Amino acid sequence: MSNLMIILIAAAVFLALIIWFTVDTRHVKKWTGISFLIAIGGGLIIYGSIDADQFRDMPVIAVLRTVVHVGRMFGNAGDGAHDSFVGVVGDNIFTSVFYWLVHFFAYYSVVSALVLAIGKDIVRGFRTWLLRFRDIELIYGIDDNTIGLGASLIAGRRVSLVFVGKGQISDSFVSRTGALVYDDPDAMGATPAFLKRLSVRAGTGRIRVSAISDDDEANYSYAAGMLGSLEETGIASDNTELVLFARSAMLGAELQAAPDHYGYGDVRVYKREELSARLLTRSYPLSDTVAFDDKGRALGDVDILMVGFGNIGQEILRRLVASGQFEGSSFHVRIFDPACERTDGFFRSRYPGLINAYDIEFEAADGRSRKLTEYIRQHADSLSLITVAVGSPDLSRDISYGIIDVLESCGADLPVYQCYSDRIVRNHRRDICVTTGVYDKDIIYGNHLDALAKEINHYYYGEGSVDEQWKSCDYFSRMSCSASADYLSCLFKRLGLDSNSLGSIDGELMENLAKSEHLRWMAFHYSMGYQAMSNEERQERAERYKEDHSVRICKDTVNKRHACLIPWDELDALSEYENALTGKNIDYKQMDRENIKAVAAIISRMME
Repeated sequence: MSNLMIILIAAAVFLALIIWFTVDTRHVKKWTGISFLIAIGGGLIIYGSIDADQFRDMPVIAVLRTVVHVGRMFGNAGDGAHDSFVGVVGDNIFTSVFYWLVHFFAYYSVVSALVLAIGKDIVRGFRTWLLRFRDIELIYGIDDNTIGLGASLIAGRRVSLVFVGKGQISDSFVSRTGALVYDDPDAMGATPAFLKRLSVRAGTGRIRVSAISDDDEANYSYAAGMLGSLEETGIASDNTELVLFARSAMLGAELQAAPDHYGYGDVRVYKREELSARLLTRSYPLSDTVAFDDKGRALGDVDILMVGFGNIGQEILRRLVASGQFEGSSFHVRIFDPACERTDGFFRSRYPGLINAYDIEFEAADGRSRKLTEYIRQHADSLSLITVAVGSPDLSRDISYGIIDVLESCGADLPVYQCYSDRIVRNHRRDICVTTGVYDKDIIYGNHLDALAKEINHYYYGEGSVDEQWKSCDYFSRMSCSASADYLSCLFKRLGLDSNSLGSIDGELMENLAKSEHLRWMAFHYSMGYQAMSNEERQERAERYKEDHSVRICKDTVNKRHACLIPWDELDALSEYENALTGKNIDYKQMDRENIKAVAAIISRMME
């Protein structure tokens, strides 16, 4: 083999090792340890054989020399001992290969440790270069929660993880995940220069920005700044995605791409308290607390006790109302909070329809009061769910354990959920305490349910691709599809509907599921601030429709009014009214039935 070929092959092996050290860092540490053990074992055989042969009359010296030689093996090329080794065990290809493999593993373990320990700039530069070939998960905000979330995001995926922020990330985490960490002005300002450094250019891979620091205003500023830089750089909206922790979920409408303005291709915006509420309803669905007959009709009511009505309690109430509506069931909530009369003003102003449409009562009493204890004793047998969201962990535990004691004295067996901004704690007298964190990729990113929501949206459009239709879908409609996906997937599971039975829903089961879906749809709109449209408002819009057919008679998105926020039995009359004016063939009841069919078919297909 020519000298040039030897050099080229050696260079390729060396480059492969460097790529291995910098790309697959999750396995480097493990293989470094394995290589070290192989080198130690092989070195003992090699140098033990040599020293035993040369100092057979002085075994103590032979042992000491062997130990020293094995240690020195990690710092030299091994040329000096090859002839001695093959002279002892025999000169053939196998002994030579064994000798050089052992020294190669010694070299590998040393170099890998050195590269990861002192070659940070080289590794960082190489990882930055690799960004141009991979999708990017960029996380703004560094703390224990975001670090753990980042690790879960890249597990099993060939993506690059980038952190931006002033927090600290351990060298071991960076080595294990291959993460890049930036806190310079360009990175913190999400400038076009920073995008260039990340090799984000028009036509390249996707970038998902997760602005999830503990400062909501900074999150919004970063997301908006990044959006401007992405637009300036010419990055297609389709290649971008945003997850944002902010003061209002409706900021998503501002940041999402629309036909008339540039934006992120996919947007999820959460209030922190909303994440806790989403975790509660996803992990412990209200449908699991209700018995159903074989026709999908609820056999019991939903009766909820809430302690605490601060920001978390308010978000939990919205979620519970939207996910706790079932045909055959009534919905009741009793809220205990000594400060509720001083803190519920904004909530009542934002969601007047929700307060008026459902049986929600407030008690200005403490969670440890006699009034709450008496309420539990009177309703212990009917309660479906109990939440405690009072802020202080010590007070929350005190109230939760007290409630469990009262329930036990009444012979009731019901868990109590402590709800915080970053976790849900399930307390049950018969089980161990279970804590579930909200910084979970399925809760925050929800890829499975997002796929279902896209398919639901696709059903309503009818033609075109799923992704194209989702891109043109407004933010509110996306949230509505996601809410339907959440609700129906849990309900179908509770009813025991599998891939076979989901494809044959009809008759009374279909009718009850359609009624439940209508109840869910109304609750979602109430929880988003909508109110029922009065007859006078509907008539006024009908008059406007005669002059302008773009006017929607039954929906006023500006003032948040909807004519379909009425009982199921009144939908036929509304359909006839609208059809008489428009000449269309609208059937609002059938729309709910068709939605059940569509979601059932989608879930059935996903189960296969």
